[in-house]
Amino acid sequence: MRAHEKILPYILFFPGAGLIFLFTLVPVVHGFYLSLQSGGRFVGLHNYSTLIFWDRRFQINFSNTLAYLLVILLTIPIAYAIAHFLWKRFKGLSLTLRIILFSPFAMAPIATATMFRLMVNPLFGPIPILIEKIFNISVNFYADSNLAMLVAIIHSVWRSVPFMSMYILVGLEQIPEQVLEASRLDGASGLKLFRYITLPLTLPFLLLATLMIFVWTVNDFEAIYGLFRGGPGYGTEVLAIRLAREGFMYANFGLGSAIGFMIAAMSIAAMIAWILIQR
Repeated sequence: MRAHEKILPYILFFPGAGLIFLFTLVPVVHGFYLSLQSGGRFVGLHNYSTLIFWDRRFQINFSNTLAYLLVILLTIPIAYAIAHFLWKRFKGLSLTLRIILFSPFAMAPIATATMFRLMVNPLFGPIPILIEKIFNISVNFYADSNLAMLVAIIHSVWRSVPFMSMYILVGLEQIPEQVLEASRLDGASGLKLFRYITLPLTLPFLLLATLMIFVWTVNDFEAIYGLFRGGPGYGTEVLAIRLAREGFMYANFGLGSAIGFMIAAMSIAAMIAWILIQR
């Protein structure tokens, strides 16, 4: 092998590696360094300890984020039901139905958030008007933090279900027909078929979709901010919104960076859990 042929792989490798280092590793290291500062002074882990132990607003942000993650628990059964429905009943029309089903996820989050925000508007929104006519009660989704979070969760579920349904549907279509026929001959049907055949064989697809939705949800800023701007009060202010406000609105880069690394830690923990389960 000639000398230039030995060097060629390294010549091709280093430009890409250099770009990754420049645009990924350097910002991460710099961001962590900023999280150790406050007002231009090095304060170590003070920002982290302040957020965890003393910042009441951060505790609200964290609890709101956990509540927002209920999206995952609500998405899984709905996605499984839709995937089974498409798999069993509409194989011939699956392409058309898949396009319709996937459309909520394909739309811009800020657009769908604005649509939901208008739907629950206390003055002219169809949902408050319908609730008042049916139950004779007046509701204001803009003023009640619990109702606002409920709307945010429903909106996220509405967007997440298509993505998870597509993943599960792909998993269902990978199940060999011979396995299903053999299971039916052995007397498996209904819940037994789901428990012992369908669920185990589609579990890798479900876990991957769950991981991706978890990471997207915990990092979600655009959709939930587009709904209620984090309000009323701090009622829907999740960690991602607090990060954006501290870093870009208040120019508190140290605290904002610390929140960002806490969000990253949650995502990394979810990825590690996914790897361990896969083993």
